[in-house]
Amino acid sequence: MRSLFPAIVFALGSLSSSNVNQIDPQTQEDEAAIPQAVATMATAFNTRDDQVTASLTTGDADFVTVTGAWSKSSAD
Repeated sequence: MRSLFPAIVFALGSLSSSNVNQIDPQTQEDEAAIPQAVATMATAFNTRDDQVTASLTTGDADFVTVTGAWSKSSAD
C-alpha cells in the first residue's frame, strides 16, 4: 500500500495542476441557473405549488422521498 501512495499523490498533483479554469459561457449560465432552479423548486414544493414544481421537471422524472415513497412519472 505504501508503494501506491506516491503514485496517488503524483496523479492528484497532476490533475490539480492541469488547466481546468476554462469555462465556456454556456456552462457559466448553466451553473448560475442551477441554484435558481433549486430555490424555485424548494419554494414551490414548500408552498405546495404543483404547477411550478411540475414545470421544473421532465416527463420522465421520478421522486423518492426520505421515507422511501416512490412517485413515478406519467411517462412510464
